[in-house]
Amino acid sequence: MTTKAAFLMLLTFVFCGCQASDTLRGGDGFDDSGGGSETGNGSHDSSDDAALDTDDNALDDGCSQEAKYIYVVTTDKALLKFDPGSKMFFEIGEIDCPEYNSPVSMAVSRDAVAYVLYDGGKLFRVSTSDASCQGQMADLWTGNQETRGMGFATVGNSTVEVLYTYRMNPAPPQLATIDTHTWKTTPIGPMTGRPELTGTGKGELWGFFASAPSGPIVARVDTETGALATTFDASAVGGPESWAFAFWGGAFYIFSKEYNEPSTTVYEVKATGQLSVYMANTGVNIVGAGVSTCAPVTPI
Repeated sequence: MTTKAAFLMLLTFVFCGCQASDTLRGGDGFDDSGGGSETGNGSHDSSDDAALDTDDNALDDGCSQEAKYIYVVTTDKALLKFDPGSKMFFEIGEIDCPEYNSPVSMAVSRDAVAYVLYDGGKLFRVSTSDASCQGQMADLWTGNQETRGMGFATVGNSTVEVLYTYRMNPAPPQLATIDTHTWKTTPIGPMTGRPELTGTGKGELWGFFASAPSGPIVARVDTETGALATTFDASAVGGPESWAFAFWGGAFYIFSKEYNEPSTTVYEVKATGQLSVYMANTGVNIVGAGVSTCAPVTPI
């Protein structure tokens, strides 16, 4: 995710640790009974409600069930699991990393580990099972460097994955990779529009460009050059204050909150480019989303 305010100043929050819970969040916030509501104005096919463990939709690579969900992080550092098929958020817990700044982006690897980037540049590993902090990996904003959106994508149809990021500084802004051993960034090619990135298990990298010159778009990114290929109009999302982006099951999900909205709205963008409201008023402010390359790549 990216917040417009985060480009102007550092946001500070006080954090606390808590136990993971089984609370479910539907379209209108908490549902203490363990149920959820299917809210939103977008169309929803009952065929999309299939369980996530579909053998035909993932490589036979030993991916865990937990690696097939979308994970999101909120302004109050809550880590949630999102199942697009059932339109449900499952609260995992509150991230307990020793960092007072707010999260600004997140990516999830094939072993279901979340990499959470905080305003200020610190990158932490976080467990997706209980939200516990697994340690700081790097400080990505050293010197004049500043990175934002992140997402893993595979190399072709293999199980080898690469972590991509949008590097704002030093100028000009560029698509870059992050080496997950040395945590150094390597620029690839110029890129504008402050995107949040997401990848697939078929080697594709996509971005939601909230600040594209012609208005918000969803676009496929050439991983060799940073150039944009297929693009879909996403102007219906408006001018978000905070946003996040993830791919799952043949569709894209934009998590967006405008200044006058009480909480995040989820938009679905189908493979045809058709955009609709998927869930309105989720009850949380989502500032980062991550999905591993184990997630289903075609509609289920």
